[in-house]
Amino acid sequence: MINILYIDADESLLHLCKKYLERSSDLHVDTVSSVLEAEKMLSKQRYDAIISDLYLSWMSGLEFLKKLRLKNDRIPFVLFTGRVQEDTVIDALNSDVDSFLLKGNNPISKFSDLEQMVRHAVHNRWKEEATSLKTKAFDRALIANFMVDTQDRVLEFNSEAMRIWKISERSLLMGLDVKELLEHSEIFDVIKASIDILGRWEGDFTARRQDGSTFTAYAHVNSVLDDTGKLTGYHVALTDVTNKKNGEEALKKNEENLRLIADSSSDWIALLDRTHVVGYSSRAIKDMTCHCPEEITGLGISTLVHKDDVTKLTNYLKALQLNGSPKPLELRLVKKDGKALKVEMTGRTVKDTDGGFLRTLLITQDISSRPKAAAASPAVKTKAADVNVVATPEDLDRLMDVKGHLEVVKERTTDPWLMDRYTLMDTLLDAVIDNATSIMEFQQIGSREAEWQSIHDLLRDIVTRVDPEDVHVQVLAKRLEVLADPMLDRVFFSLIDNTMKHGGKAHKIWVTYEIDGDDARIIYEDNGIGIPEERKSCLFERRSGKHGLPLASAILGATDIRITENGIPGKGVRFEIRVPRKCFRLRE
Repeated sequence: MINILYIDADESLLHLCKKYLERSSDLHVDTVSSVLEAEKMLSKQRYDAIISDLYLSWMSGLEFLKKLRLKNDRIPFVLFTGRVQEDTVIDALNSDVDSFLLKGNNPISKFSDLEQMVRHAVHNRWKEEATSLKTKAFDRALIANFMVDTQDRVLEFNSEAMRIWKISERSLLMGLDVKELLEHSEIFDVIKASIDILGRWEGDFTARRQDGSTFTAYAHVNSVLDDTGKLTGYHVALTDVTNKKNGEEALKKNEENLRLIADSSSDWIALLDRTHVVGYSSRAIKDMTCHCPEEITGLGISTLVHKDDVTKLTNYLKALQLNGSPKPLELRLVKKDGKALKVEMTGRTVKDTDGGFLRTLLITQDISSRPKAAAASPAVKTKAADVNVVATPEDLDRLMDVKGHLEVVKERTTDPWLMDRYTLMDTLLDAVIDNATSIMEFQQIGSREAEWQSIHDLLRDIVTRVDPEDVHVQVLAKRLEVLADPMLDRVFFSLIDNTMKHGGKAHKIWVTYEIDGDDARIIYEDNGIGIPEERKSCLFERRSGKHGLPLASAILGATDIRITENGIPGKGVRFEIRVPRKCFRLRE
């Protein structure tokens, strides 16, 4: 649609011209009788062309044209007027009028010519704007662009091309044989041969700078034809992919290392996309269900779950995407033979560099052999047996070494795609490191004889080491000694760590004790925000990356000591550690 503004003092001529021009469905005409009205219309909407009489009240059509051009407004302008002197015509042409048409004795007969002049002026203007946009796009493109003629000479190029080739003066590149920009000059002959057959070429090659350095370029090359179909040159668009190529090689190596690490775990590790389709599966799935990882990759996770648990899993995954980390989910996987396997699934979301959702990471444990209740020492052994794998300090050192190499490679790339892949790998690696650390800590429980330990002295040492910043710790247990695993300090470290990380504005911690019948109760309290009721049931359940309080419970359980949390949400935590008579004594 071409929108036209027509200015003329002759109301009847305005009406007739509008009616004639609007016979064409792609023309719309608004009419006004003065420049003052025209300026009001132009302030309200955009027009593609202006038709104006020369002689108008308040301001003439020629004066209005000059005013527009002074504002650098290049809107097509056609003067449609009566008899006029030659110097006025020259003045109009010098003022960049697009067309000049005399009304003559019968203005209506000129409407057809007027329409053609308007169309021609508008279409020329659109072509100019398109050419300007193309030029700006070429010059300001974030990738290197240059034009090569049929003699292989560089005719035009943008600033990005100069930056990539490290050329400071345009004269050094203008007219240069394009083969001098390539490490292997014959590659351009191959490119031209491909274009002769396919009309285009896409691929990578090694480019050479004038200082002798090289880089890997990925390019799109197209032929440029004139209106008759004759070849006039080539358009080359390329980008430096050296970092990406090097990064991809490092990424591939790190992915292989991470897969080896993940596949060594008895926990099933899987990555799901936004639609809950399995994108990666560790080898543990075969031990659990007899399905090979290759068989389930590309399938929806629900196809592996018992039909009665599908809705529960779907709701869990939705909550995971919304809230980040709901508590672990117990459900049943379906084995290849159709039998059900009880598992515990823990999930976390993986985000991209902008904080957007990218993947869901699931870590699944086989809990089919987990007893419903057990004595203290067997419970500790059961925890270690659940992971069904032994972790050593050397294993953890290797994991940290992989993470260090990953960080080095990550610092050397700015490619968004690679950064997202690094994020995925980093999250997967953190999960494996958390599991390995947890396994090692649980393995240590019960490995040494229980020993008598002073609660007061133990906490004094922990506070000195941890230095809980603005949190004041008060301990009223000077006489109390407890017979417990040598890892008892980890119990109180986990409690203080919980306060500092999740206690909100907590600034006080109290540790006291009471004699309750034959038992002693150690009471740990703070003045933070407490723990929501819905989270209390899973506080001491072992989960990947969440082993602080579960580890504390297992350490205490090694000598029949029990821990519970019965604080009031919003008023702080209250952990009660119940010590049986055989495991505590009071100093004189």
